[in-house]
Amino acid sequence: MICQGCGASYDSEFKFCPHCGRARPESPELLIRIQEPKWEICEIELESRTVILGGERYWFEAVVFGPTGRYTAERTAEWRGYPGRAEVKKYLDPMIELLLAAGWEPLQAGQGGWNYRFRRPASVEAKE
Repeated sequence: MICQGCGASYDSEFKFCPHCGRARPESPELLIRIQEPKWEICEIELESRTVILGGERYWFEAVVFGPTGRYTAERTAEWRGYPGRAEVKKYLDPMIELLLAAGWEPLQAGQGGWNYRFRRPASVEAKE
């Protein structure tokens, strides 16, 4: 240990410098908190509703769950009829590109070809 008063070297077990008598500085206890990052999770869901005389309408919705609650990040236009490859290509692919551009990290592709999951740190501004 080096004394901050006289610059002499001494054993770190001592509470005082044996050369000048100055007290050894107390070493502050380091309290290290490891904080888990908070994430928002985004899931793309297929939504539908029945329209009188119009049949079923479908759309994709990117729903976010995070520390600030639940909100919709993106929503596609609606179409008639159960989604096939054409609807997935026309509506879902551009939605995924928007989410990636907004900083969402892909986690997994789900069943049915549209249940995708993403995450991003919760500190990123939420789109309301």
